[in-house]
Amino acid sequence: MSVKPAFSFKLDHKVLPRLVVLGKFDGCKNSLALATVGGKVFVHTPGGSSSSSSANALTLKDSIKCLSAGTIDPSGGSRDLLFIGTQSHLQIYDIHDNADVFFQQVTEGVDVVRVGKLGRVPEPLAVCGGQCTLQGFNKTGDELYWTITGDTISSMILCPILQNGRNQLIVGSEDFDIRIFEDDEIVMEMKETAVVSGLVHLSGTRFGYSLENGTVGVYDKNNRLWRIKSKNQPLALAAYDLNGDGEVELIAGWSSGKVDARDPTTGEVLFKHTMGSAVAGIVVGDYTGSGKDELICCTVEGEINVFHQSEAGSKSLLDTNSGQDTVRNLQQKKNNLEMERNNYQLNAQMSAKIKSGVISPGEVSVIPADTEVLAELTPVLPQNPEIAPYIQLSMEPNNDVVIKAVVVFAEGIFPGESHVCHPTAANSRGALIPLRPPSNTVVDLHMKVFVGQNRSSSQLHVFELSRQLPKFSMFLYHPEVPSDIELPKCYVSFVINERINRIYMWFNNNFLLGEPVNDEPEMNAHFTYLRTGGLLVIKCKPERMTSKLTFMTDDIELAGDLVQSLFEFIALSEAECEAHFPHVLHNLKHLLDQVDNLYEARNRLTSEVADNSNIIKSLIIKAEDSRLLGDWKNMKSSYSELYTVNQGLVNSYKVRCDNQNELLATLKLVNQIIQRTANLRIGQQRSRVIEFGRAAVKESRVNQFEQFLVAK
Repeated sequence: MSVKPAFSFKLDHKVLPRLVVLGKFDGCKNSLALATVGGKVFVHTPGGSSSSSSANALTLKDSIKCLSAGTIDPSGGSRDLLFIGTQSHLQIYDIHDNADVFFQQVTEGVDVVRVGKLGRVPEPLAVCGGQCTLQGFNKTGDELYWTITGDTISSMILCPILQNGRNQLIVGSEDFDIRIFEDDEIVMEMKETAVVSGLVHLSGTRFGYSLENGTVGVYDKNNRLWRIKSKNQPLALAAYDLNGDGEVELIAGWSSGKVDARDPTTGEVLFKHTMGSAVAGIVVGDYTGSGKDELICCTVEGEINVFHQSEAGSKSLLDTNSGQDTVRNLQQKKNNLEMERNNYQLNAQMSAKIKSGVISPGEVSVIPADTEVLAELTPVLPQNPEIAPYIQLSMEPNNDVVIKAVVVFAEGIFPGESHVCHPTAANSRGALIPLRPPSNTVVDLHMKVFVGQNRSSSQLHVFELSRQLPKFSMFLYHPEVPSDIELPKCYVSFVINERINRIYMWFNNNFLLGEPVNDEPEMNAHFTYLRTGGLLVIKCKPERMTSKLTFMTDDIELAGDLVQSLFEFIALSEAECEAHFPHVLHNLKHLLDQVDNLYEARNRLTSEVADNSNIIKSLIIKAEDSRLLGDWKNMKSSYSELYTVNQGLVNSYKVRCDNQNELLATLKLVNQIIQRTANLRIGQQRSRVIEFGRAAVKESRVNQFEQFLVAK
């Protein structure tokens, strides 16, 4: 049974994608707030299920980057406020009273804003995500929460994903990561293949996500249940029990105008509907006054469709003929079985002819029964500097058969996540495929290898193989190192209550070594980092029941990845760490000086704009007075001067925009240094780094941050 919209209408406004929210701005009825072109927010309140409605618009001077609705002051009643994020400010607006609640400057910009309780903070917050930072403001504009993440924040939700009675923060960012924060601590981290464009809490420990490359999927905590990929882009996500079975479905709105509902466990499509243009937003609530939650879908052209929950009792709401589907499925099975039977008969005939001597084994495509395909992964540093280093995936059969083609499926390595290789005659038996993973993450490789008895074989046998690229696969191991090699000057070291055997287990699981290394009393491993050409040295010295571990590298980001990987492997929650990266501290000081200079320039430009605005006002009055007096010469002179001052204002605005963009880029680099420094620690030490990092940025107390980057 198909579900049709219960209520449809069209607004006389175009709507910007991902800028649609629903809220009770008068404390009683739900209204839609939609961002339109020209920096306007259009608020629409329907008059029940009839065509009557009311609408008003709010105009802002800055372009709108995000919208949210909610209550930040519990004592203020049930009336929702509208939260508007721009490139430099957070504005909280009371639509009912037509007044600003507060107007907060946020230097890093507000790309995403969410409202609600977070962790152990006792009052609701407006949590803003910007250039690598998360900031939480209370009802008076005081900053009660601040932490950092890896890159610019692209999506965010507040929900009790850990089921511990508190809300956690799930954050998607432009470095393709999904991170789950418990207060300011990252408790889970998942790597994806594109920018995370959307997040939505489904139920319990499950949440849905979408990527800019057309992927939609569901996680159960940090375990991915399923994902699908489309040629269209997902623009909106929601959670709604459309079929009435008591379990919410993942609702997705697409750039093609399609809206679909999927089973959260399997990803099966249960419902789909096509609208007239790209979907701008999907929200859930009682919009028409029906007394029940509804699914409200809005397009970029202003078309709005409202769906009610189905009462049919059927899990799938697709409008299909079940009898025809059954016949089609049975026909497909019949065709597959007939093809399989024909192959068996052909093989039996060929085997009989070979036994009788009518044909030789070389004339048919029969391969030995014990044929296997062997796959190996090897880091390669080419002699030719024009060829980038890579990991060589080599596949070769264990006998004289020939590999004719290989299909490799891998997330994030190939465009489209797959690669087809046809081996050349020079390497006719095997196949060599270069792999270049873009980051230090675990990658699953799934291969289909097409094998024939010889190069002219028309009938091929398919072998399915799976391998895993370890997290630190782009490192070339040096079993023997020259004594005159120059070691890295920077390092991070710590003592842990673990035997060296456990360190060797982590070591063998996370690097491509060829042969496992575990019989040395002390670890002293040297690697070349293939991405940068830098040296990495890992030392581990046992001391009774503990081990002192040192990572020597000039790359602070790599050092943090190694520390976090090891601590996760041994399930360590607290450790004392010593880090020495003086060049990073020097860069931080230089960047903070740049930030101070940019702030001064911005204040100076703002003052100049204010002065020019006053001049423009006086010139307009002077020109109008001259016009009324018939003094055309002075009027012309005033308007000419007005034109010159106005051109100066336009040029000043361009300079201010450049200044703001440079400030955001510099603050992003500062926040990345703080985040990478924090990754060298765990537990309370990590929280201290973030706390002192905030002071370094906000109050220019960079000297106190020195203790985390320079060893005494």
